[in-house]
Amino acid sequence: MEKGDKLKWLNFKDLAIKSIESIMQSFRDIFPQLTINELQLIEKLRSQAKKGYLPDPKALEELAETEKSEKILALAALTHREIARLLASIYFSEHAYIDEAIGAYIQALSLLIGLASLLHNKRRILEETLRTLGELIFIAEKEKEREDINRVIITVRTIIEGILKTLNIGD
Repeated sequence: MEKGDKLKWLNFKDLAIKSIESIMQSFRDIFPQLTINELQLIEKLRSQAKKGYLPDPKALEELAETEKSEKILALAALTHREIARLLASIYFSEHAYIDEAIGAYIQALSLLIGLASLLHNKRRILEETLRTLGELIFIAEKEKEREDINRVIITVRTIIEGILKTLNIGD
């Protein structure tokens, strides 16, 4: 069975192609060298995106655990972030799905931070983590009067400061 056959798919219609290309751009920046199997999985993701589908990031996480693959886990993190971006765009137009968007950003961050401890290309993962943190802060600031979201903002700012210190030490 191919890796892509184990996945579940989410229907995002016309947004799927643009979203998968955004995911792939970040992914290729982190992992310029891919195996044949990884290239086949990426082709499967692109093929499904042409039909309007994105992979369910939770299914990607499960596949990453089964395959013991950091790269598939990175795909899961980037997919969580892309779905968070899509939900955030709905929030800005319809004022809906803020909790879901924040949850997807937090899930992406939890995976990215974990990946930073595993991968040799730490700087690139930390840059993606900072980008994701910045997007989360931007979204959360719109709802900062909510106490729970205000706590998220404080936590995220603390994480950003820690990552920036880490990057400065690494230079």
